[in-house]
Amino acid sequence: MRPNKTTSPYSGIGSSTLTANFRNPNAGPTGIQNSATWNDSFNFEKNIQNIGGMIEFSNIYVSPWFVRADANEVRTTGINVASASNGTSPGNGFIQLPAPMDYVTKNWAVEAGYAVKEGNFGVNFLKSTFTNENQILKWTNPFFGATGVGFNQLDYTTLPPDNDLWKLSANGALRSLPWGSTLAGRITYSELTNNVGALGAMLSGTAAAGAYAATNPSENSFNGKIKNTTVTVSLTSNPMQALDTRLYYYYYDKKNQSNEITYNPAPGSGLQCAGQTGPCTTELFSYTKNNGGAEAGYRFNAANRLVGVIDYLYMTQNRPDYPNTTQWNYGLEWRNNSLDWLGARLGASYIVRRSDFALAAAGPTAADPPYLDRFIARYDLSNVNQTRLKLVLDSSPVALLDLGFEGYWKWNNYKDNNFGIQPVIGRKYDQRQEYYASASYGDQNIFRVTVFGDVEFIQYDSYHRNISVLAANAPNPAPYNPNSPPSPPGVPPTPCVPATGANCNYNWSAINKDLNWAVGLGSDWKAMERLTVKGSAIWSRTQGDADIASQNSYGLPFPIRSYDTSSKITLNLKGVYLYTKNWEFTGGYAYEHYRYADDQYNLYAYVVPPLTGGQTSYLTGAYAYPNYSANIVYASVKYKF
Repeated sequence: MRPNKTTSPYSGIGSSTLTANFRNPNAGPTGIQNSATWNDSFNFEKNIQNIGGMIEFSNIYVSPWFVRADANEVRTTGINVASASNGTSPGNGFIQLPAPMDYVTKNWAVEAGYAVKEGNFGVNFLKSTFTNENQILKWTNPFFGATGVGFNQLDYTTLPPDNDLWKLSANGALRSLPWGSTLAGRITYSELTNNVGALGAMLSGTAAAGAYAATNPSENSFNGKIKNTTVTVSLTSNPMQALDTRLYYYYYDKKNQSNEITYNPAPGSGLQCAGQTGPCTTELFSYTKNNGGAEAGYRFNAANRLVGVIDYLYMTQNRPDYPNTTQWNYGLEWRNNSLDWLGARLGASYIVRRSDFALAAAGPTAADPPYLDRFIARYDLSNVNQTRLKLVLDSSPVALLDLGFEGYWKWNNYKDNNFGIQPVIGRKYDQRQEYYASASYGDQNIFRVTVFGDVEFIQYDSYHRNISVLAANAPNPAPYNPNSPPSPPGVPPTPCVPATGANCNYNWSAINKDLNWAVGLGSDWKAMERLTVKGSAIWSRTQGDADIASQNSYGLPFPIRSYDTSSKITLNLKGVYLYTKNWEFTGGYAYEHYRYADDQYNLYAYVVPPLTGGQTSYLTGAYAYPNYSANIVYASVKYKF
């Protein structure tokens, strides 16, 4: 059952100040917990207006030189959904906030260069400015609504700040070098800057709840500065008639040179960060990536060609878990066209990624939150062995008929993680299979029709830990140790009992599976010499399920069979008319029909009472009914100088 509107207990929706009276949330049928008394329905929507243009001069008066310039302004307005914690912690419930959007992005760029048969060179400068009319969202925090001191005070949520970006890039290529070589390269440098005032006070969660407590920042403003530098070089050669090679190198450096601000709230103020009392400092993320490799292709005869690649990646970053990462990629592909009507490609690759793990000794004891970091393996950089296979077939058995098939298989094994520390919290294993087939018939210059089908199977296994009651109230003195039992010895597995803490801290696992498929039909019709009509129809569907099991046997008795399930039908009809060699007119109609289902949204409620203790959560219905149908009519005009 889904709600039929988007609503909120707040007044002032669309502005930067949201207010509501949570002092007596249960006061009769008109209380704040009766969603029927909330504001009239509104829309979470995004309106984008993009106005711009481009002009280019090339091969007219100053050939072989060229100059081009473009500029545009993108204005985004509407209401976006944001979420925040009641009180000072998610354990106190949460609330969805209608956040205003009033963004303007202004871009302009100029490029000049020189291009001849033997090579080319160009320089580009880009400037982009982003402004936001509402950089702070003020809202009534329900946690402080019923307190006797400072009830219904306004909390603060930061929204995207103003920022400026400039980027300088240069690229070029030299051709006709020895061995038929081409040397190409590109260098870019950019700076992103902003200036944001530091919040000097925040609502506190102490006995004086509802009062503002000083954050005591070391500086009054945050001066953001991020510098990005990239270098790309590649050399392609043909030293022998049967041999072609490519050498490449890619460098990326991101430096965060923003100022570090330390917040030092007074003891007893109730303010803390990352679960720890005392000072906390902003984290500045930087990394450097060096990626190089070699590729070679050898043609044994007219029908057989073998391509091999070796790729090396080394990355350093100031992450607390994985400061250094090394990755090797080995690939091999065989291409065969022995039969006139059939071409085949068979490829395989093997990736080995290893990262230094720096948290093997985190946390002094299993009663401290950082202790859990010893077991967490974040799969974006954790150790993995990946195997990939692919098969591609292209066939033209008769005139005007083309057939195609593609198959992909991928397996990721994350078991070799965290230097043997077990159990590992995070991704354990995943696999993916995809099969695609297509058939096209007809003359492209008269009428041609294409049909295709695609199916994809995905599975990923993971392991997690739930911590509901800390050591002070639980019989288990080591809540942050996944090796500790979920209940005292001799006590059978039962649901969590918050009063005693029994079975409230436990491990759980999940096996997620996704089945995605799509079928489609497309056509190209040369209706007239200058008029081309294109049409397409696509039906796609995703079906997900999750099988969850918990260590204390308090999990779901059956898998979740509707876990991120959707279906979509799209239709598109477009006509392109070439009026002259300079003028081109395009017009069309598109239709989209989308349906979404997920067991997480069944029995949806605007007001969600806490399971045990805590605070009530307030929702808006933002994600409860994503179904839609869209009709789009569009037209464009293109003029070529």
